[in-house]
Amino acid sequence: MESSATQEYVFFINNEVKGPLSRRDAEALAASGALTPDTPCAPVGAENWEPSSKFFSFNGQAASTESKEEPPQKLDSETTELDPFLRKKILQLGLATAATIDEYSREQAEAAVLIFEQTEKKEKKNKLIGGIGSGIATVVIVFLFGLTGPGQSLSNAVAGKFIKDSSDFLTERRTIASELNSIKTALATLNKTELNAPEGERPGKQFFEQRVVIPPLRANALIFQADLSKLAEISSETPYLVYFKDFTTLIQKEMLEQANLAWKFKHPAALNDPLDAVELAASWKTFKREAGEHLANFVKTSLQSRVAVTDIKATEFRVEGTRPENLAVLVEVKLTPEEKVGLPVYFPYKAQEIVKFSEPKRVSTTRSEALAFEVYTVKEKQQVGGTPYGIGVHFRGKDYFLERKTPVLYYLGVAREKIDRSPYQWVWVRVDEEFFNKTEPETKIPTVKLSDFRCNNAPKDSSMPSALRFKPKPKGEV
Repeated sequence: MESSATQEYVFFINNEVKGPLSRRDAEALAASGALTPDTPCAPVGAENWEPSSKFFSFNGQAASTESKEEPPQKLDSETTELDPFLRKKILQLGLATAATIDEYSREQAEAAVLIFEQTEKKEKKNKLIGGIGSGIATVVIVFLFGLTGPGQSLSNAVAGKFIKDSSDFLTERRTIASELNSIKTALATLNKTELNAPEGERPGKQFFEQRVVIPPLRANALIFQADLSKLAEISSETPYLVYFKDFTTLIQKEMLEQANLAWKFKHPAALNDPLDAVELAASWKTFKREAGEHLANFVKTSLQSRVAVTDIKATEFRVEGTRPENLAVLVEVKLTPEEKVGLPVYFPYKAQEIVKFSEPKRVSTTRSEALAFEVYTVKEKQQVGGTPYGIGVHFRGKDYFLERKTPVLYYLGVAREKIDRSPYQWVWVRVDEEFFNKTEPETKIPTVKLSDFRCNNAPKDSSMPSALRFKPKPKGEV
């Protein structure tokens, strides 16, 4: 414990903390009448307030019973969080006034004192107006605005600390306070302003629809109704809707004959000259060989499209093409369940007794529909971002930069096979991190899937709104 001669005290007078004061100064204050027996007092280092009469003599005057000021019950973290000694330090350094001292938390006050004292030792240079080194300026900026600091109400107190008495005292003090408030405003702007999307970026569906290539053979389509229910009587295999580029009358006639014969073989009673099982099997084998060989070459050279009919009960179908007579239904027919390979039998548009077609309606393929035909291949992966950006500020003749970094963006460079051979023709698709990590080069992705993302002609970083800018590069750096 300190001796009574060297002990210092703080007092709670007129709702304001005064001190620390030496015992002599406190006694003088009592003699002047500013201190009463009931005035709350605390020796430096104490945690609780006590009446001043506990520590000082007031010529035998008894403690007053009148209404008196009620100080905070404790000086610890439950109220100001500052003990009297730390409070004294903050006030002595001029980093706060009695009106603003309570804006400091204990942690902020201790950090402010430590940083200030360490920096001031190195930076004691100029004792004139504006006598503050760049190091102290940086400490003040970081403490007040880079951390969770006391805020705007301390600006004038901090400004007053670094201004010495002169004829320009008030002007210089206002300048520093204004600069500090500008820094606080800049930081608030930096924290609340959102970055813009990369320049030139567009929605994927819009992007791909504009560059889709519609193959000539798929530029038009036929929409029609067809009754395929009878096919179930001769085959359990999946039927296909087929369209031929060329379809002569002779081929169509031969397909009709083949379809009718296949139908009769599956219904032996319909034959003009019914066959027994052995004769039927032999005749079917011959028919398969001759009919299969005959049509194989034609199909190989003339088939344009083949679409599986997954629902045989469906009534409306769509096939790319312009000529209804080039339509046919293909199904594999087996005479007996033991056959491993059946005969591909074609029921042309005119085979109305078995497959019934309606009059088709001709339509043009839209760009949106054409997206289903295209597939892109991943050629390259790139990440961009992490670029410093922010707001420039000025303090005591020095320029500073309040800085953040742009988010990392993930891009896939994709190309259409046999069309986009040059990297300059690739599409760069910005995807999420999960999709980026699980997608490897040479992966093929349907265009309709890529349409869910946003696209650009190159991988680009986020763009800056008008309130922000990218951090300038040092002179000489490219």
